[in-house]
Amino acid sequence: MKPESTETGREPRSDRGISPSARTRRFPLLLSVILALAALSVPVRGLAATSPQDQGPASAAQIKRGRKVFNQICFACHQHNGLGMPHLFPPLAKSDFLKADPDRAVWIVTHGLVGPVTVNGKQFNSAMPSQQQLSDEQVADVLTFVLNSWGNSGGHFTAASVHELRTHKG
Repeated sequence: MKPESTETGREPRSDRGISPSARTRRFPLLLSVILALAALSVPVRGLAATSPQDQGPASAAQIKRGRKVFNQICFACHQHNGLGMPHLFPPLAKSDFLKADPDRAVWIVTHGLVGPVTVNGKQFNSAMPSQQQLSDEQVADVLTFVLNSWGNSGGHFTAASVHELRTHKG
């Protein structure tokens, strides 16, 4: 039986050949890509009351708390040495991407990232899920740990600056 024509004379689009589960998976993937692209286009630099680089040295206690969060959540992809996994997950060690815009890291941790990024001259095309379950303090701590580890230039975040950066909608 031939499908009915629409007013434009075309036959209705058919999803024949695509399993119901594949159709169901398309929407979340598309939504993730759209959100990631939107996140990359949001200018978040300078939204915090002060930049993490301007706040002076990080405390040893905050770095210790951040190391604990990193070892529980982040190490699986970024590895204990911060070098990431070649061709899969970018390094955090001596990261030019992180150094260029530390505030952007708050958005990535709290909203995720899908798509290509270039870090230290190498391209990575993967996905980082959002870590929305982390409190503002935990995000501040883990990013402070990263900023002060593996040859990165230092600095620190406060829970207040993380809150402002994470909730900014553009």
